[in-house]
Amino acid sequence: MKKNAFIRKTVVLFLTIISVLGLQLISVNAKSPIPSIDKKVYIAIYSVPQSAFGKTIYIKNSIEGKEPTGLKNSNPDVIEVLNKGSYGLTVNVKKAGTSTISFKYAGKKLSTTIVAYNWKNPCKSFKVGNKNLTSKFNKSRIYNWNKQKKQWKAKISLKANKGWKLKKIQYLYDGVKTTVKNNSVVTFRGDCTGSSLSALFVQDKTGIQTWVELGYSQMDYPSQNVYIRG
Repeated sequence: MKKNAFIRKTVVLFLTIISVLGLQLISVNAKSPIPSIDKKVYIAIYSVPQSAFGKTIYIKNSIEGKEPTGLKNSNPDVIEVLNKGSYGLTVNVKKAGTSTISFKYAGKKLSTTIVAYNWKNPCKSFKVGNKNLTSKFNKSRIYNWNKQKKQWKAKISLKANKGWKLKKIQYLYDGVKTTVKNNSVVTFRGDCTGSSLSALFVQDKTGIQTWVELGYSQMDYPSQNVYIRG
């Protein structure tokens, strides 16, 4: 009996040592996520005054305490860098055009090409149920549709204008994004922060990508366009 107990203790000790060594090896071999940034960013320019806070371009897998260095801006007449930090860059658009921003971050070279373009509604048709909301996107890519029902099931029907293609439709509620099909029925929810329907359009000639977004909520505010950057 004593011999069996000794063997059991020895086996348990051996397994514990192997487990600890295995965790140490995993810790040593695990690589930290590599910082990166979107290769291309599209920013719409509206006919009304824009936000003075600019557009933030985030560094993915950012490292606290690290900042972009050696920053180069290929076209400062188009894009102005307002601020930089461990999070990434904050930029302002001066006019339509293209500029590439490059810099070093945590020993890695990063660059992003920013395309600023004059906004034009890419929707030929944006219908939800019996409501035609196409013209709501003439001024900007985001329209908040407030004072709506708590819940509403409606068929969505979207069409792209000539020279554009509809690539994707997404529904967002409670922080969860779901891809939905065109001409399908979607349940809009107006409770809490509401829900939204977003559609990605791509321009044939230039490759410009833009998301058109319809916000849906019960909030007691007038429905309105939103003119944030992006």
